[in-house]
Amino acid sequence: MSNFDTIRQQLITLSRSLGEPSRDLAILGEGNTSAKLDDDLFLVKASGHNLASLDEEGLITVRYSKLKGALDGEPVDDARTREILLNAREIQEGSKMPSVETYLHGYLLSMPDIMFVGHTHPTAVNALSCSVNAQNAFSGMLFPDEIVSCGVAVCYVEYTDPGIVLAQYMRRKVLEFVDQ
Repeated sequence: MSNFDTIRQQLITLSRSLGEPSRDLAILGEGNTSAKLDDDLFLVKASGHNLASLDEEGLITVRYSKLKGALDGEPVDDARTREILLNAREIQEGSKMPSVETYLHGYLLSMPDIMFVGHTHPTAVNALSCSVNAQNAFSGMLFPDEIVSCGVAVCYVEYTDPGIVLAQYMRRKVLEFVDQ
């Protein structure tokens, strides 16, 4: 089995685990996952595929270099977003569409030591993040072992529209967080 095949299988296992309904991490199997293959290529869950039942057909190989320019520019409309995502696919066949959150995944996977990204919508976290006191709720440690798993602080990113806008905003917040 090649390294790419191993990573693909690990991503499928991660996706199914995150999408397992009893874990309540992904409402209706929504959310996205991705895995770094090399410095430019990564796998991302295709739009419309359920995390809990994800298989190889639900993954798309994408080139980060074809997305990076969009992250550096002004936000674009839905049609241009779709065009960029379709052109970023390594294999230009079929109608499988990378998730609109592919920009965010590409950016995070370009960071040092990041090999996998799991983007979920846990009900409990959504309840906290929808609160008017969300930033306060996430500004400190809620659980004793949180510091062991998450470090001394977390990077809080307010709700932002999905796609390029979210990826650009998240990149800015992550860079600020790293600088602190």
